[in-house]
Amino acid sequence: MIGVHPSLGEPFSFPYMKPLFNCILFSILFLSCQNGERTSEMGLGSFQESYRHSTIQSYISLFKEHPTFSAGEGFGHPVGFPDGKGYYNAQPFKKNYHLGDDLNGVGGGDTDYGDDIHSIGNGYTLFASDLGRWSGWGKVIAIIHETNIKERPFIISLYAHCSEMHIRKHDWVKRGQIIGKIGNADGLYKSHLHFEVRDDIFMGIGSGYKMDTTGYINPSDFVEQHLFINGESPNR
Repeated sequence: MIGVHPSLGEPFSFPYMKPLFNCILFSILFLSCQNGERTSEMGLGSFQESYRHSTIQSYISLFKEHPTFSAGEGFGHPVGFPDGKGYYNAQPFKKNYHLGDDLNGVGGGDTDYGDDIHSIGNGYTLFASDLGRWSGWGKVIAIIHETNIKERPFIISLYAHCSEMHIRKHDWVKRGQIIGKIGNADGLYKSHLHFEVRDDIFMGIGSGYKMDTTGYINPSDFVEQHLFINGESPNR
């Protein structure tokens, strides 16, 4: 049901809604030719709001149909699960306009190549594909999670530069499940996990670096704030 290819900036979303989106968008643009630019702006803005609302409702329904994958178990770190032991943050969120965290094994270099990557929480796989070495991304996985947080009911966790992917688009995953292995984007970098958390679920994959961090959350801070180990939150 889910998994629009995001390499050109398209959102991770329901593909059956994409033809509908294009059809209605065409209608709006056609009307704009008849009624002027203001009609187009008003129509497009209204449709985008409606599209976002309907997509969120679709996710709500999807998770209701799969209650064992709700957010009740909290979150854990994607490497050294659940507490992140054995890893450090080599390039934190916002440093050099970085939109995620670069997580490395304490041994440095490529010593963490092939280490396990875990899903930070229960969720549904929106995307799992190899975007290629020269995209700068390599193999990428994106998972949507229900959060039980009023101001951000859903987040997306993104795991990039993987050497292996152990899940596919549409797969349901459990908190802590091994979803891939740490890689280096086919030799483009020293091995590490590029890890992002987003509260805007309508963005494309992006570039990994940007001055404007709207829609992105500090990944390690988010996990620490919602960390669960052995059924308990050590930070509460």
